[in-house]
Amino acid sequence: MSDAATKHAPAAGSRSQRLGQVDLLKGLAIVCVLIQHCLTMPMLDASWYLLHIGQAVPLFMVLMGYNARRSALAARSPAPLYSGRYFQKYFRRILYPFCFILAGNLAFAWLDSLVYGRPAPQLDYSLFLGRLPAEGVGNYFVPVLFQFILVFPLLNRWRDKHPPSFVWGCLALDVAFELLCRDLPLGQPLAAFLYTGCLLRYLFAVALGVWLAQVRPDGRLTAGEWAGVAVSLGLLLAWYAANGSWQPFNPLSGGISCLIAGYPLGLAALGLRLLPVTPRRAVGRLVAAFGQNSYHIYLVQMLYFISIYRFLDLLVFSKLMPGDGRFLVAMAVHVPACLLLGRLFQRVESRVWDLLTRGKSPDRTTA
Repeated sequence: MSDAATKHAPAAGSRSQRLGQVDLLKGLAIVCVLIQHCLTMPMLDASWYLLHIGQAVPLFMVLMGYNARRSALAARSPAPLYSGRYFQKYFRRILYPFCFILAGNLAFAWLDSLVYGRPAPQLDYSLFLGRLPAEGVGNYFVPVLFQFILVFPLLNRWRDKHPPSFVWGCLALDVAFELLCRDLPLGQPLAAFLYTGCLLRYLFAVALGVWLAQVRPDGRLTAGEWAGVAVSLGLLLAWYAANGSWQPFNPLSGGISCLIAGYPLGLAALGLRLLPVTPRRAVGRLVAAFGQNSYHIYLVQMLYFISIYRFLDLLVFSKLMPGDGRFLVAMAVHVPACLLLGRLFQRVESRVWDLLTRGKSPDRTTA
């Protein structure tokens, strides 16, 4: 392997090492998520956003499977299917930070009803699935993450015991879920949340990430595998060319479904091949830092876009620049604000955790 290739490709036997490529991909993905949430749906559709920034969440799904499988492969000895240590780790990394956002969301919902006289959100069982009382943008990702924590040990065991059936079995489950939901009325917010927040909708993308970590950890896909990526991209282009009228699954699925999961797999493979293991330039280190804090940034933006974003749009941007152009200008404020607040949130919740545990905390590595 050439020196240039060595600089980018993950080294053999380094599965326990944190990869800068993954942090960079996650950093780029979280910025794309923020850009999506700054713009209106007509603006996004007009840009064919699912070809570029709209692949952020599918890419996260592939990377979730990739990272989790790498961690499992790096374990020195076979771990039990579930363990107290496993749940303790994910409580610290995932559920504990979410509790802060839940508290902030409850406070906002209460103030919103008090000041504007709007009905207070009703608390129901969906709260235990990760749905916020005042549902924020991208809220569906949180229950998907919770489900992933519960399901991944089973997926990992499946991959160990029956490798040939793993990827195709996950695809079959994903397709079966979409077909079952095809004609369901998903117009109600709760029904839409339960559909979009179900891991089965993204199971094939997760499985492809697991496969990537196991078989192509450096992203070196074969010509046949790149052909599969091209087929997924072609299906997405066909969906856009038909103005979204071609709907093999529920219309709410849009162009994000198992049929195009090969496209984010290709993006992940390109990132593993082309991005540096250790970013050395200032911009690269900054983007990698966003990736390391991507979960905290994602949590913060769910609260930010239903509160500060609306406030600034109503009182500032809509008065300075009426029309859709204001959303493009406002990105220069909202994207950096969410990135900075996400970093601040990570530092604050870590300090609180240290106080609660008297400095004896488990792994703090961000998601």
